[in-house]
Amino acid sequence: MGSDAAMTQSYPPTSPASPAPPLEDENILAEILLRLPPHPTSLYRASRVCKRWRQLILDPEFLRGLRAFHRTPPVLGFFHNSPCPRRFVCAEGSPGRILHATAALRRDGEDGMWWFVECRHGRSLLRGRDWADLLVWDPMTAERRGISVPYRVRAGTFDLNAAVLCPKTVRGDCHYSPFDVVVVCTRQARAFACVYSSATGSCILEFQLGNQRLALVELPSETFSVYKRNIRVGRSEGGGLGLTAVKNFSMHLWVREVDHLGTEKWVLGREIDLYKLLALPLTQTRVGSMPVWISGIAEDGNAVFLRTMVGIFVVWPEIKKFKMLTNSVLIKTVYPYASFYVPEV
Repeated sequence: MGSDAAMTQSYPPTSPASPAPPLEDENILAEILLRLPPHPTSLYRASRVCKRWRQLILDPEFLRGLRAFHRTPPVLGFFHNSPCPRRFVCAEGSPGRILHATAALRRDGEDGMWWFVECRHGRSLLRGRDWADLLVWDPMTAERRGISVPYRVRAGTFDLNAAVLCPKTVRGDCHYSPFDVVVVCTRQARAFACVYSSATGSCILEFQLGNQRLALVELPSETFSVYKRNIRVGRSEGGGLGLTAVKNFSMHLWVREVDHLGTEKWVLGREIDLYKLLALPLTQTRVGSMPVWISGIAEDGNAVFLRTMVGIFVVWPEIKKFKMLTNSVLIKTVYPYASFYVPEV
């Protein structure tokens, strides 16, 4: 009897193991960190919490997920070629990596400096004074690639311009992807283009990027009579070709649309009253005598940089938000730079 009782004696059931706290679970932690605001200082502060968080944030797989989740990189600020102490002006936070890298951006030669041409997909394109040399520079990774522009491209040209492009399959910044540099010039009322491919390391004297080709796009008839060259080409809010123009204190956003007959034409999409939007800063001086000029547009068209007599403002048209970035009146043309900020190790 006693032995039977011992055999049937019950014990309290073993409790299942408690789940790990959310911040101890690698997958959950990664999902939380992905949802931090794409602000320059967000990941930097998170990476300073502990070594484990820093290793996770610097993992290439996490960085790919970050870009895929947020898609559009934030505008960190702009570069410029004006005679100011700092050639980079921050729009959000204080990304020290860019400031330090820009201070050391020098070139061999008589002029001793590179001149910014444009910024796109997380890279910056710079040129020598005579366009004989180009430099593709990644402020985040410090990667540099020098390119020689063939003399037969430069000889006898009336005007030169260039752009750095990434594969169509890549959206946002593409720090570790191949890139192409397109150089466009005009000569005797004709336009020419050549392409440098980082994959092959050579120039191709034709414009053949997939199915892309040179095409003439007529501007709205109001371009010169109304806006007097105060107009910039960029990407519209819908992702297509767009124009941003300013007349007095009114910003006009034009979009390229196709009508029911299949004809492309320019349509005025939105109009923003800059006098009301920038009322507080602009009333500090004589408003009636203050011109507003477009200094630059972010590559995704989501930020417009305006030059006034009191300094430079950045305006986010979609949310009608603005911010004064600098009171310098020496800066005229700016080159907005957008990228996901990668913390320094």
